[in-house]
Amino acid sequence: MESNKNVDKVVFIIGRPASGKSTFAKFFTKALKRFGHLYIDDYTLLKEKVKLLADNQVKWEKSGQFEIIDRNIFDDLLCEIKQTVVKQRGNKPILVEFSRSNYVDSFKVLNSLTVNNYAIIYLDSSLETCVKRNTMRATDSPVDSVPDSVIHQHYQKDDIERLLMEHAGRVRIVENRTKSLGDLEKEAVLVAHEIFNIDDSPMNSNVDELTKEMVVAFLMILYLFIFSLLIVFAWKSTPAKFFGWIAGNDKQLPFVKTIVYVMCAGGLGSTTYCIRSFYFYSIKGVFDFDRFKWWYLFRPLTGTILALAVYVMIKGGIIAFGDGITTDGYRQNLSLFGVSYLAGFGTEQVVEWLRRASKSIFGESRAQPEKGSQNNGG
Repeated sequence: MESNKNVDKVVFIIGRPASGKSTFAKFFTKALKRFGHLYIDDYTLLKEKVKLLADNQVKWEKSGQFEIIDRNIFDDLLCEIKQTVVKQRGNKPILVEFSRSNYVDSFKVLNSLTVNNYAIIYLDSSLETCVKRNTMRATDSPVDSVPDSVIHQHYQKDDIERLLMEHAGRVRIVENRTKSLGDLEKEAVLVAHEIFNIDDSPMNSNVDELTKEMVVAFLMILYLFIFSLLIVFAWKSTPAKFFGWIAGNDKQLPFVKTIVYVMCAGGLGSTTYCIRSFYFYSIKGVFDFDRFKWWYLFRPLTGTILALAVYVMIKGGIIAFGDGITTDGYRQNLSLFGVSYLAGFGTEQVVEWLRRASKSIFGESRAQPEKGSQNNGG
């Protein structure tokens, strides 16, 4: 019986732009794995809808951001969301995210969804905090930001106090002015457990998180062992039997050993960076296994390929690298290890370096972005 109530439940996550709604929702849904969920973000719908609006309905900024002039567009979005929820309700819990200044009127548009079995979560962040976060978001991902003027004009104040009275007992306020990601995640999980009457014990949750961390830790140790073992083989010994089947003949053996040495040094550098990231985010309490599991699996392997690419281009004279790589025996090995290790450790920087090198050799791409691909929303 309890399960039927949960799959029929609708949770609205509201608050100013950049108040932390999407981040809260990500943490919130972690507690809903047993039910599954449908997540609807009206801003995602708006970014698609704005491409079809007339010039008198939207104002475009030079930055690519936009402001909706025809405010009826927002009610139209809510009507579309309501239709989707009515069709899908009962299959799984539904989360709906949106920002407005007039929440009481907005929920009147959604009236059929707020008769029973619903909850409202309000992310409480100050105007100054939201503007600051929005500015940072515009730098990293302009498509997910809104003009600061829109926040000042339309979100200076909202009617949350009226909403509390209109929907008494349904609204939960989550303060998110100075919370760390770890604290926000803990509160999101607690709120989800309360709304959905989930009785998972903290011990079970901690064991699950510890298991995921142990998987990543084991993977990093395995990478370290493999790369270190191959480096020792390639440098210190002359294992013709080990590399001979790859080289084909003795003359090619030193070349094959060098390639293996370079790639493993790059993998070792990349693995070191992964280990640093792993313990850093684990200590802060924000380690996200579900989102970054593939990153931890493939980044060390990416480091091996980039190290090889850098070595080939330096040795081939395609890219100048100081005085080049020395050919003096012991120093050559150290030089190879150092360059390759750095290539793996700084994968993102190496990719950017290679991009610049590509432009200098092949020139700028003439491909044009699709129309509307840089559109940002308000």
